[in-house]
Amino acid sequence: MTKSVDNVRMNFPEDSISYQLKQMNRQLIAIGQFIISIFAGFLFGFRGVEWLVGNLDFGFRLLLGVICALVIALAEIYFLAKKLNEELNVPETVQLGGPPKFGESTNSQYYVPRSTRAIEKEHQD
Repeated sequence: MTKSVDNVRMNFPEDSISYQLKQMNRQLIAIGQFIISIFAGFLFGFRGVEWLVGNLDFGFRLLLGVICALVIALAEIYFLAKKLNEELNVPETVQLGGPPKFGESTNSQYYVPRSTRAIEKEHQD
């Protein structure tokens, strides 16, 4: 009965279908937000400025729409890349015991355990 049980194989949450569906849903929402915000920026530059200022030439309105959409697209790409970088960062492993890792900074230049430090008193003449 227990011959088919594999106790060596570990199950990670990333392997489940629900985790992958959640990740896909998050990515689709991010793409949808990206497209909607660029479209809204274009509409602001194309129609919104005309409503504020008055009648403008079609080419100028088109240029304003493209410029607004481009600025918003650059900002969206920056924040998407920042979010993606946060998701891809792998945290460092935690050291469970033993001496500190090589290269860790301490308060002084050379680390001396507290028990072996000399008693620090002012010299009196």
